[in-house]
Amino acid sequence: MPDVREYLTEVRYPCDRAELLRAAAAGGAGDQLLGRLGTLPERDYDCADTVHRELDGVTSGAGGGRRPGDTGT
Repeated sequence: MPDVREYLTEVRYPCDRAELLRAAAAGGAGDQLLGRLGTLPERDYDCADTVHRELDGVTSGAGGGRRPGDTGT
């Protein structure tokens, strides 16, 4: 899967999920990536790296994106 950051180069941060979706669609992101972005929590994101990390958590499965050994603190 392509890195989401390559589709968010025109985004002015902070921005919300709707803006991320608009920018990614305008940048040519595919349906799969747009679907993943659509699952992000509705909040403001401060940079593309934050979006990337959040998507990594979303796609890690159940458990809120925590990895084994992650205490969430």
